[in-house]
Amino acid sequence: LPPSRLTGITKLDKPRLAAARGAFVDGAVLADGSCGAAVFYSAGHELNTHGRLTLPAGAPADSNLAELAALAHCLLRHPRGEPLAVFSDSMHALRCAQAAAESGGG
Repeated sequence: LPPSRLTGITKLDKPRLAAARGAFVDGAVLADGSCGAAVFYSAGHELNTHGRLTLPAGAPADSNLAELAALAHCLLRHPRGEPLAVFSDSMHALRCAQAAAESGGG
């Protein structure tokens, strides 16, 4: 959507959002009980990725963990200093990212 159609974004933030490269992140518990994560920028983009997560022995599969893994992967691989807009369907992941940013950890 063009920035003018976004809700919940202040006018001050809209120009920054329009200039940022967007990445969609998602994580899920798969049918076989494993976790998967994906990052998608655009068709054919070099930073697109997806795959299964390797969990520590005995750790249960968890969709919040998978979402956070996708978000962390995106943030770690995105070029430093380049604007980034992250899109996620996980309120938990977005709250964690916001808390880290507000505490100086991100």
